[in-house]
Amino acid sequence: MSLTITDLEQLQSEHPEWQMELVEGKIIVTGPSDYESEEISTRLSTFLSN
Repeated sequence: MSLTITDLEQLQSEHPEWQMELVEGKIIVTGPSDYESEEISTRLSTFLSN
């Protein structure tokens, strides 16, 4: 069974603390960002804004 954006939105409204994405019809629950990924994201954003 392939899930849709509507399914994802419903699940996110039921569990707002979860980070989820829809990949090829499957809902993937991802873990929270760690320090390293936040640091990379900050550096990338700074690089792009310059």
